Amino acid sequence: MIIKALLKLLLISLFLTPALGVHKATAADKASETEKTKAQVSMPWYTHSQNDWAWIQYRDHPETGFVQIKANLTLNAKLKRVRYLLTDKTAALTWVEGVKRIVVLEQQQGSRVQLVVLDPIWPVEPREMLTSNTIRESDDEFMIEVEDHNQYLKPNPNRIRVEQVNVTWQVKQTEDNIVDVQYRGYFQPGGSLPAWLSNEIFLILISDSLANLKGVVEGTQVAQSNISDSSKTSPTP
Repeated sequence: MIIKALLKLLLISLFLTPALGVHKATAADKASETEKTKAQVSMPWYTHSQNDWAWIQYRDHPETGFVQIKANLTLNAKLKRVRYLLTDKTAALTWVEGVKRIVVLEQQQGSRVQLVVLDPIWPVEPREMLTSNTIRESDDEFMIEVEDHNQYLKPNPNRIRVEQVNVTWQVKQTEDNIVDVQYRGYFQPGGSLPAWLSNEIFLILISDSLANLKGVVEGTQVAQSNISDSSKTSPTP
């Protein structure tokens, strides 16, 4: 389950911001965007899994067919601990599987550009994800926004570049040792992976990665320096 490793990249691309060009929207642009928004809003969410600490839902994007996922989590933790696991590139490897390396290309206060290289498993082709992430925070909450930043660097000719990344993490300390996490994620894997296969694996990856995150943040799972292992199936992004 190689693609599982690929989809893990979604979770790992935490903490980065995109440099967006200026575009003057025309009336036609605005009308088109309005119609797209209406189409998305009208599509129902389906439950993938639900338990006493997590609720994971999904729906297909109306234009591409690739799955959109949202998840609500309740973790027994301090906000600072969750922030560290979501934003530190070494810490991320303790709960996200299948990543060969993470390279920070540019860093500023509250944002950075980062390249994530997937540890490939035969026969899936190697992939990479280039993102720009931003973090906004206050004393009791923070939000991380992740977008593809593919114009920053040309793709490596030996790897397929992941397309259209759009991820949001909203994390809030609701009680002394209780943290509420809201996750939204969407991306296109690039290459020739069919949507139906990508969607099935992405759901598994998200479920397993969030379970890994819970285990690490609450101390029920031992952190490892890198948990990618080609000898086992890799869950989660």
